[in-house]
Amino acid sequence: MNEADIRRMMQRAFSRAGAYYYHAPDVNVMELRSRPDTIVLSTLGHLVLEVKRVDIKLYKIGEKKGTWDGIFSFKEIRDNQRQLLDSLAMSHIPAFLGLGPVGGRFRIRPLLIIPWTSWANFENDHLENKSAYWSSILREFRDPYVIDFDDGGYFVQRQHVACQALGVGLGSTLFPHYPFEWIDEPISRRLEKKEANGIPVVESNVEE
Repeated sequence: MNEADIRRMMQRAFSRAGAYYYHAPDVNVMELRSRPDTIVLSTLGHLVLEVKRVDIKLYKIGEKKGTWDGIFSFKEIRDNQRQLLDSLAMSHIPAFLGLGPVGGRFRIRPLLIIPWTSWANFENDHLENKSAYWSSILREFRDPYVIDFDDGGYFVQRQHVACQALGVGLGSTLFPHYPFEWIDEPISRRLEKKEANGIPVVESNVEE
């Protein structure tokens, strides 16, 4: 299993909600900025989804002995991807980060579809760290951003904010459409500077 498998499971989950999706072919092209990983469409709304994998393993020693967990580095989300997601958010266009674990033999894996602004705030709250354990991410976002699983596979619940953005959720109202505008620099980019003693200090452009 790899990142593409996680993406395809999320795409099928949106299909079961009555939406359509488009994923640009992964070809080696020169890009000035970035392009959406997956665009999800319905007749009433749309969203952009960037999918990342989290490698997990069975810990055999230490305080996590006997548990499956892994570390997700915030740098896995590249600056050009951040620039796109920040630009979408600033343009009031629904943007989401999809995360799923890779590793082990599990029939059901918890998959998260998180609003980008919520994820950026999570990073901003953990400026002292460059990464987060998958278990910590799950504790933070499982409710209400995990998608469910049944005999037909994964599906996005009607109350999920992603379904609300597509206009296919419970109590959905039409989202207003705004023009898209690129921002010059990714707001969520994590910056590092070194003090005189050589200790790296992590900063963030995210405004509180």
